[in-house]
Amino acid sequence: MFAFDDINALRTEQNDRRPNRYVAAALQIGLAGMFLCLVLNEINVFHLEKNVMRFCAVISTVCSAVPQVLAGSSKLSGDPRSKYAILFCVCAMTFIMSLCLFLFSAPLCVLPMLLAAQYNSRRLSCLAIVGSCLCVAVTPPLGCAMGLWDSEFLRFLISSAWGREMLLVPAVENSPGVMTTGVFGVIMFVSVPWLLITALLGRLILTVTRKGEENIDTQVKVMQMSQMDALTNLYNQNIYNQYLKTPVQGDETVGVLFFDVDGLKRVNDDGGHEQGDLLLRRCAESLHGLLDDNCHGFRIGGDEFLLVVDTDDPAVLDVKLEQWQKAIELINIENRTRHKGLVCHMSVGKSFGKKYDLPELIVLADGRMYTEKEAYHKERGWEVR
Repeated sequence: MFAFDDINALRTEQNDRRPNRYVAAALQIGLAGMFLCLVLNEINVFHLEKNVMRFCAVISTVCSAVPQVLAGSSKLSGDPRSKYAILFCVCAMTFIMSLCLFLFSAPLCVLPMLLAAQYNSRRLSCLAIVGSCLCVAVTPPLGCAMGLWDSEFLRFLISSAWGREMLLVPAVENSPGVMTTGVFGVIMFVSVPWLLITALLGRLILTVTRKGEENIDTQVKVMQMSQMDALTNLYNQNIYNQYLKTPVQGDETVGVLFFDVDGLKRVNDDGGHEQGDLLLRRCAESLHGLLDDNCHGFRIGGDEFLLVVDTDDPAVLDVKLEQWQKAIELINIENRTRHKGLVCHMSVGKSFGKKYDLPELIVLADGRMYTEKEAYHKERGWEVR
């Protein structure tokens, strides 16, 4: 696509690149928090097993580094699959940090879905909500079972809340003095409330995501209106003028196909402008199948269409013309039943040469088109217009 084709670029920027950069920056903050905890643990402010904390810090570093690489690459950050890899890293880092930081990790468990809301994707938000809920449900009992959580403090909290002593069971073999509340107590006291809060926040996140999707769709529609011809769904005159000003690199070559609708005035006179608009629309439809990343279509006049093909092989133009002939034949077959009396025919001229000579190539193709148009009209006794 050419540089000013901003419709797809807008979606990529809003749904992939910008969110990826945002999430990568957020993970940098999370990694800084993890290393702060590591330092505090090393100086015995925290009382987690030092090797366990060091291992968690290494895993968190890896989980943070992957998004930095993806977000820092212009190619990878625009790949729709990159956000799934980044979301996985967010969930993994959240899980590790939740295991290490005991009850203080409660806000971290909602991190995946909060960051996923930046992507304006309900599917991704749903996956992130599932990831957050898994962190909330699994980390409390697992943290206790592994001896990573302060079980004595947790037992005190649960006993105070329930008004009685909780059953204690050994947590980790060969870890004397490390005890934990029963799994049921941990789940009821810690996991269930967090799950309820996460579910409520998840519902809010889905609403925000839906609004984000609607905003992006609105921006795309406004941009399409400014770039596309509403009748033919080809690029309009403004984009055509910008395309002519696009810088050319090196000795790039280009092919030009110049089309002009035949008999438009007669259709307007006989059937009115609505019938004339239908003719233009149907003729333009025959060109849509030719368009791709290397072939751009423009409506440059009332009944004139232009295709510009980025290619170094002039035979590609003949292939395009064969495709167009088949397409317009199918349209005319369909017209016999759906739009009786409507016949689509366009005169066409082609040229090929250096892209920096594009204006001259367009004039050349226009002249060849007019020669064909003149012959076609004279054959039918029509006035050439």
